[in-house]
Amino acid sequence: MQDLQSYSINDCDYLIIQGPDSAKFMQGQFTCDINQATSHQFLRGACCNAKGRMVASFDLSLIDKDQYLLVMAKGLADILQNHLKKYAVFFKAEIVKKQFNAYHFDTITNSDLTEDFSQSRTGERLIKRQGFNAGFDVIQLSADASGIDATVNVKQPSQDVNLARIQAGLARVTPETSEELIPQMLNLQLTNGVSFKKGCYTGQEIVARMQYLGKLKRHCYRVAFNQAAEVGDSLFAGDKSIGTLVNLAANGDGFEGLAVIEDKHLNAPLTLGSQSTPIEVLCLPYEPQQGDEE
Repeated sequence: MQDLQSYSINDCDYLIIQGPDSAKFMQGQFTCDINQATSHQFLRGACCNAKGRMVASFDLSLIDKDQYLLVMAKGLADILQNHLKKYAVFFKAEIVKKQFNAYHFDTITNSDLTEDFSQSRTGERLIKRQGFNAGFDVIQLSADASGIDATVNVKQPSQDVNLARIQAGLARVTPETSEELIPQMLNLQLTNGVSFKKGCYTGQEIVARMQYLGKLKRHCYRVAFNQAAEVGDSLFAGDKSIGTLVNLAANGDGFEGLAVIEDKHLNAPLTLGSQSTPIEVLCLPYEPQQGDEE
């Protein structure tokens, strides 16, 4: 693994949810089906408020009996923890904020996994395969585990990590967009972040209505532009605000991002922010409006 491209990750927060009622508690709060969680894979999901707006989105994995790890955008752990505490008082479940060392790899082969990670003791590391060829994240759970930077050449935190997520269309809620968007606006139903068979959870009625009645008119698209911007900046068609930039990363001399845009304006000339920066809509590895009903 010495020649693998690797970066340390510094743009994530972590929560541990644990206790005898942890799975039951989360099943009533999250869009994903907690019964599908294992220690061998991560589930994408979100936590919504009663209006179906996402407080946070995350990747979730079982790390031990009645103990789960949630990985989310930096700055969201406190927001989500405070939201969940209102409901956790009725369950034997504890929500704990944690810090972990984590690393992103552009690629990891089966032989790499066997050679370098198979000797790890249970509970030391989790390997998170990002969807749509966006690489792998390795989360070091135990402070006693041998450091990954001792076995590979780990570079400093890089925009490349977030750029890989953006190019794969793996949108994330951030503190700037918390409680602003429903899951379908970030295409979570297309990236395995929503279960429509699991039953009720907070906000489920709104999410299901949007899915089956086909009322959603905004989706998440990949965009490119050449001027600096900030998450939360508005997109315009003429002088009309028609969208919001939700994720952002540098790419060479320019920038790429994910933006929630009104579908009917996709073919119009679009600009970003107060500087009216022209933007280009790029392809995603899936069709954002896939499965929408007329």
